[in-house]
Amino acid sequence: MPKVKLNKRYTGKFKQKIMETMIKEKLSYRKTAREFRMSSHHMVEK
Repeated sequence: MPKVKLNKRYTGKFKQKIMETMIKEKLSYRKTAREFRMSSHHMVEK
C-alpha cells in the first residue's frame, strides 16, 4: 500500500504575513513556525 503524502501548501498572503511577523518581531524560523503552529521550521524557510 503506497504512503499518502499530505499536500501542505500555504497561500501567498499567509506566507507574506509570516515573513512580516518574523521580521517585525525578530523571530527565528523555529519560533515563527511554533507561533503559526506549523509542523516544521523548514516550511517557513521555503
